[in-house]
Amino acid sequence: TFTNPALLWYAKGVGAMMSRALNDQNSWWFFAAIHGQYLPGTPNAEPQFPGWQAIPPVPAVPTTPLPTRTVMDTFWDQCQHQSWYFPPWHRGYLIALEAQIRQAVIALGGPATWALPYWNYLGPDTQYEIPPAFTQSTLPDGITPNPLFVTARYGPKNNGDIYIPIPPVSGACMSNNLYTGSNAATPRPGFGGPQTGFSHNGNVSGNLESNPHNQVHVDVGGNAPNGQTWGLMADPGIAALDPVFYLHHANID
Repeated sequence: TFTNPALLWYAKGVGAMMSRALNDQNSWWFFAAIHGQYLPGTPNAEPQFPGWQAIPPVPAVPTTPLPTRTVMDTFWDQCQHQSWYFPPWHRGYLIALEAQIRQAVIALGGPATWALPYWNYLGPDTQYEIPPAFTQSTLPDGITPNPLFVTARYGPKNNGDIYIPIPPVSGACMSNNLYTGSNAATPRPGFGGPQTGFSHNGNVSGNLESNPHNQVHVDVGGNAPNGQTWGLMADPGIAALDPVFYLHHANID
């Protein structure tokens, strides 16, 4: 809950980043597009959902102003999936996001030691449920909109109940002892995946990426009850718009 100061300051830092324009390289929207995007006027534009112009608020996702084409080509659509680089690329991405939010936290009077928290959905008791701080529409003052709240989260049963079903989600990959390849303790293609080049869209998920990473994304995002749209976390081109994305990836890291 928001009695956890790391989560409260995360919300305030996210709010500060969300207040910035899409073409601001320190904005929430720009950072989400680094992972992946479906914005009108870009090579990855989608004419309908999950195009960013079709995402239901909250949050209200901007689609303009776009950065220059050179900036987009340099920074956007960089996430590494089904690639040897899945773990190290996302580590660097988390470090960059954490640094931006820490600057915002400090500017708001928060602790200089703030660090990105993680969601340990494989932990004891009810930790498989999404942290309550992400389900409240306002901050503790009862007035300020909660930047961690997202409408397009539908859960594993597509009914708005957000939790991680355990099993099949598990930490079994932590028994692997090969990053690439297989042995008695490590199924193919290995903990980190097959040896690949840098690739935004690969072919084979490593064991960590397959479970729990991929399954948690799908379980949190889910599908809308009408069956016509899906939650932000369910697609790489919209996933990083959801603030819970980074707590999931901090846990993966």
